[in-house]
Amino acid sequence: MDFFNQIAPCAKGKRFHGEFIKFHRTGQVNVMFDYKFGYKGTDANVKIHMKSQPDGQSCWLFVKRV
Repeated sequence: MDFFNQIAPCAKGKRFHGEFIKFHRTGQVNVMFDYKFGYKGTDANVKIHMKSQPDGQSCWLFVKRV
C-alpha cells in the first residue's frame, strides 16, 4: 500500500514527502517541522516528528495538532 497516494495524500507536500524520501535513501532521519494538512476543505496545522527506528528499515511518524 502506498502511504502518500492511498492513505494520506494530504501528506504528499514537498516538505513531508521530501523528508521521507531522504529517509528512504539513507535509513536515517530525525527531524521536526510544522506542516498543514489540507483535508476536505479544511486545514489542520500540525507538528511532525519523523524519526528512524534503530534498524534503519522503518521510521516513526509523530503528529501533534497545534
